[in-house]
Amino acid sequence: MSGGTGRRVVITGMGVVSPLGLALDDFWTGLLEGRSGVVPIESFCTGGLPLHHAAEARGFTGDIAEFGPLDGERKKAIRKGCKVMCRESQMAVAAAQRALHDCGDATAHHPPERFGCVFGSDYMLTLPEDFTSSVAACRAADGRFDFDRWATSGMPLLNPLWPCTP
Repeated sequence: MSGGTGRRVVITGMGVVSPLGLALDDFWTGLLEGRSGVVPIESFCTGGLPLHHAAEARGFTGDIAEFGPLDGERKKAIRKGCKVMCRESQMAVAAAQRALHDCGDATAHHPPERFGCVFGSDYMLTLPEDFTSSVAACRAADGRFDFDRWATSGMPLLNPLWPCTP
């Protein structure tokens, strides 16, 4: 409870997309075994970068089957929506859909506006090629990034749907 309103929250379903797996059982088993999701980065070349390890959700490819059991209309809507979503948004939708499935028939007994989703991410990422030209346009003569140029030179080069994967 928060704010003294006396309102209660009930967790009716959970969904996860993580470096330890896409299913709750896989995630929980990984936690119990003390397995780390931090591994060498494979999704892009790390040459010239100071870090070479990350916690990538490698099991998530964006395939519609990774969104959990869906009816035909929902599959169609998600496939269409994924065309303009970044990978992180796709993972959030997949986790939310899995949570809805996990809650069983709770959605049949309560209005949809009574449901919510807590999304945890410290920041959004995208593939380097999605913003390379924007960053390059903000380089100063000494090669360093010039933050003062971002709004006028960098942002106009971003895809309006950024962060968005092709």
